[in-house]
Parts: sequence; C-alpha cells; structure tokens
Amino acid sequence: MYCSEMVSQQLMSAATMEKGDAAVIFSYSGATKDIVEIAKQAKESGASIISITRFQKSALTEYTDILLLCGANVGSLQQGSTSAEIAQLFLVDIMYTEYYRRHFEKVQSGSGEDQ
Repeated sequence: MYCSEMVSQQLMSAATMEKGDAAVIFSYSGATKDIVEIAKQAKESGASIISITRFQKSALTEYTDILLLCGANVGSLQQGSTSAEIAQLFLVDIMYTEYYRRHFEKVQSGSGEDQ
C-alpha cells in the first residue's frame, strides 16, 4: 500500500503498477486534470481503478473499474465541502474494515503477503 499527496509521486506509482494492483482515486468532480492523468497511467499499467467521486459521468470514470459515488452537493463558491470529505473518509473506513474482516487471520499473523 502506498499513499502520497504529491502528483509527481502519484504518477510514478501509477506507472509502476501492474495487473493485480488497484489504485483508489478520490476526486469530487472527477474532472481534475492531474487525477485523470494518474488514473489513465495506472489503467495503462494494468491496474484496476477504484474511483470515489460525486459524479457518475466524468473524465475519471472513463478509466474506472469500480465506481463508488459519494459526496454532498457543493456550491460554486465552496472549495471543499466538509460533508463531502466526511463521506469519502467514511467509505475509506468501510473499505479498511471489510479488508481487515476478510483477511483477519493474515493480518493477525503479520504475514507480509497481500491478496
């Protein structure tokens, strides 16, 4: 698992992904140029794309394998809705909890191999 807020590092990670890897990508609009480029690069590398976004039809969803719609309506003057962020964090919590539940034995034993 790898996470970075820097676009350059995200692009490098996307370029080195391969089949069996998954990229989880957050974008409220699904139209942010850098985010769409990261999704495109990861998809070209063979990774599966999981997108968490507000809109079903966007440039991001063109590369998406699994789409999770999430977020509240944000007005044009709002630069990042707290309710949208909380909804996205809630989805991350659900995904983490479910992964842990399904792989409890492996996580408990400290095995370094991922599924």
